[in-house]
Amino acid sequence: LTDGPENINLTISPSQEHYDEGSDLTLACSADSGPPALILWFLSGVQLSGTGAELRLTDIRTSQTGNYSCRAFNNRTLRHQTSESMLVGESDICAIDGPDQTIITAPPALHPGDFAVLHCSAPSAPPATILWTFEGEATEVSEAVLVLPRVSPSDGGTYGCTAVNAATGRHRSRNTHLVVSNKNSFTLSFLPLCLCGCHRIAAPASISGAVIRGPAAVLIEDLSSTDLRCEASGSIVSREWLKGGRLLREDNRTTFSVGNGSVSIRPVHRSNHGTYQCRVSNPVSAMTAVYNLTVNYGPHDMSILGPAAAAPGQRVALQCRMDSVPAANVSWTVNNNVTQVHDSVYVIERMEAEDLGNYTCTATNMVTMKENATVFNLRVITAFTSGITSFTSVITHVGVKLSSLSLLFSS
Repeated sequence: LTDGPENINLTISPSQEHYDEGSDLTLACSADSGPPALILWFLSGVQLSGTGAELRLTDIRTSQTGNYSCRAFNNRTLRHQTSESMLVGESDICAIDGPDQTIITAPPALHPGDFAVLHCSAPSAPPATILWTFEGEATEVSEAVLVLPRVSPSDGGTYGCTAVNAATGRHRSRNTHLVVSNKNSFTLSFLPLCLCGCHRIAAPASISGAVIRGPAAVLIEDLSSTDLRCEASGSIVSREWLKGGRLLREDNRTTFSVGNGSVSIRPVHRSNHGTYQCRVSNPVSAMTAVYNLTVNYGPHDMSILGPAAAAPGQRVALQCRMDSVPAANVSWTVNNNVTQVHDSVYVIERMEAEDLGNYTCTATNMVTMKENATVFNLRVITAFTSGITSFTSVITHVGVKLSSLSLLFSS
């Protein structure tokens, strides 16, 4: 029967209101399908590398939170069905940690009359309370941003920021020195205090909620195209795109929109598979959003690693390698005879003459529906020794060939 998928169902175990950070969760996906459907997993719309009816989340952290869903794909009917999303939110994970370090960002140099902003941050769960000091004395500022609307020489000095986590009982502090120069300058690094009749200029809104929106569809190399959009709240002055930690640049397949709000890739290639970052900033704050783009491709670059020949009785392992996302299904044939081996490694526990011949590894990607194969010729070495003459013959699948002959004369 060829039908489906339908009646897809997603469950989580154990089913409880909250989970301790570091615990294990299991998501299970089922669907009526003939033949059985391939199950793909998604986190907040991004395809995960694993496939199968279960997705195990071990040692769970808040970084693993989001909307989980599964998609059942029938490679016969070419139909698919996606489950309702199941939210594993940050509020569901009881995290208590930090602060580990405190970071202060401040202008390198100021002049009297400048508008200045100092920003303090400290990774902490729950969020830390921020306290500011000036020349060792406490101030009334208890927020992450300390604003000096009109700098004067008396504002120069040492500013300190202390992040306190009431839950962990830990705190971290950091100091920075602010220099106010009396020299005239025609370069303004920060917003001036007065414009149009000396109306005070408010500090730019801090950036928050930075996120990259990606495709909901499954991407296949050379067949699919996609757009990534960078969104954030606050006053955005600049956006930068990175891939794998390196600045992303335009090419014949990659283009940016005006203002770098989005990046288009047409069509996708396996080189586009990986982690993308969008860094948004303004004079007050900066934030980086991360997105893992999954491009399904392959199998490519197939090879079999193993010995060219082996002696009788020797244990032999042949490893089939390929580049494929998701991991390809593997099957082996020996001299065109189908085997029951479906692992990437084919093991011969004890080499015999009948084990010689051609070993074919076939890899099938159940998403791209592409197949590739490679062949490896395994020979059996047999040594015969008689008197002072030693013959080494190599037995192949076509018979017995004399590979090498060495005459050893004893003294």
